Amino acid sequence: EKERFDEIRISITKTESTGVRGNGSFAAVAWNAGSGGQVAVLPYSLQGTRIKHDIPRVQVGSAPLDFEFSPFDDCLMSTASDDGLVKLWRLPQEGLTENLKEPVACLGGHEKKATFAT
Repeated sequence: EKERFDEIRISITKTESTGVRGNGSFAAVAWNAGSGGQVAVLPYSLQGTRIKHDIPRVQVGSAPLDFEFSPFDDCLMSTASDDGLVKLWRLPQEGLTENLKEPVACLGGHEKKATFAT
């Protein structure tokens, strides 16, 4: 029971990915927030606990179609969304303590939705 997350609100929006990613420090899921695109990034220290519905999340802004962790840096994550933006996010090593709203970089110029973040 300690090796799972309980009460996760996984998004029901269609995506181009599995909607779940993980690395050595975090697990991430597209979060069902009702409006706006959000990704919950969960440190493994939360395993075995009930995940609160108001946990801090990455505020992507538009529905995330894909997201991925860097293979070289556990605290760097990219998101691709239906507004055509690919964003790079720097996560605190200890995990989120408040909503993360500002990416470290935003790549635009796509005429259509950005479907893959890898």
